[in-house]
Amino acid sequence: MWLATCWTITASTTTKSRKRTQTVGFLVSGVQGSYSGALATSAQTVLEPQGYHVLLSSTDRTGQDEAWITQFCRRVDGILLYVFGSQSQVRSALRVVERVSVPVVVVGGRVEGVTATRVSLDNQAGAQAAVAHLASLGHRKIGYLGGQQDAPTNVARRQGWLAGLRAAGVSPRRSWARELVSDSTVGEQMTQAAENARALLDPAEGVTAIFCFSDL
Repeated sequence: MWLATCWTITASTTTKSRKRTQTVGFLVSGVQGSYSGALATSAQTVLEPQGYHVLLSSTDRTGQDEAWITQFCRRVDGILLYVFGSQSQVRSALRVVERVSVPVVVVGGRVEGVTATRVSLDNQAGAQAAVAHLASLGHRKIGYLGGQQDAPTNVARRQGWLAGLRAAGVSPRRSWARELVSDSTVGEQMTQAAENARALLDPAEGVTAIFCFSDL
């Protein structure tokens, strides 16, 4: 329903001089997984009864450039942009979308300086609640196994982790937070994640519980 509402509002601003294609572009930024697939399926479920098709593409595939994204935007009536990657990557894609003057709804984390219509979870509050739950079980040394360092969703969840620890009266060590290097490949990130998990589980750290960025 939230997607239908946002799209109805945004589609009404489509430039009248543009030829309608009855197609909505779904641009996915950053690492892709089951969640982005579920979002694409939900978009299709909502938009198809309204007579729209969904065209899916990634903003981070090899060789992707602004010229290609520009051509993509010109083929659709509007854009759904899923925010997962780095803020610079998302801003770059949004600059292209705005230059083409195509309506856009940002789905996912907050990106500083971006005023486009946005739908997202409260990642910081969710992370803080998760840490509070662990603290209620008696844990005080709680690690954070994070995502890409500067990805908006990761930044919010890291802030929630910190807030949860401080609310529990805990001053975390810097080494309790382990995150992925931004702009690395999926394979590199999987290796980093495994290394980060092993580091957090090192007895020398004393960590007794871990709040994970996600289960992907």
